[in-house]
Amino acid sequence: MERNTEIYAKTFKSDHSLNRKQFSFFIILLIACGFLCFPGNSSAQQKLDDLVPPPLNILTKNEKKQLDAETKMKNRTKLALELMEIRLEKSAKFLESNKYRDSLNELGGFQALVRNTLKYLKQYEGRKASLKNFKRFEMTLRGFLPKLELIRREMPIEYSYHVRQMMKFVHDTRSKAIEPFYGDVISEKGNN
Repeated sequence: MERNTEIYAKTFKSDHSLNRKQFSFFIILLIACGFLCFPGNSSAQQKLDDLVPPPLNILTKNEKKQLDAETKMKNRTKLALELMEIRLEKSAKFLESNKYRDSLNELGGFQALVRNTLKYLKQYEGRKASLKNFKRFEMTLRGFLPKLELIRREMPIEYSYHVRQMMKFVHDTRSKAIEPFYGDVISEKGNN
């Protein structure tokens, strides 16, 4: 009986030490796989470091003056959409002559116009006339997305990242522009 206990103890010790060796090997293998499988972190960081600075999102004095001169909501919305279209066209023209920074700067102005128009329309959200302008705004923004995509495709990656972010911004703005339509439906159901 004592002999069986000694054999069992030796077997257990050898199995236990074997498990430690296997465990150590497994950990080393896991660490090595981690380094081999995920080298993209450093390259992704380097790609972010290579990006150009984002464009400034500001209106020109002339654009601000023109928008402030319009007193009617419908006319102001139409003017803002026209100014956005002009910015996109200028951006595409600069892109044709490989002036990527100028093209991106025009898109920064475009984004400022989008932000300004949404802010303006949100002031009048409860009015019936504002719904038509929100609809016009949202539908026009939808038409701008393919144009932005074409610009993004032509730009080098260090510039196109910002265009992609701008496309997300336009998409989010479209969602905000249709919120008043759903807000009215919800409040009408609550009032019944």
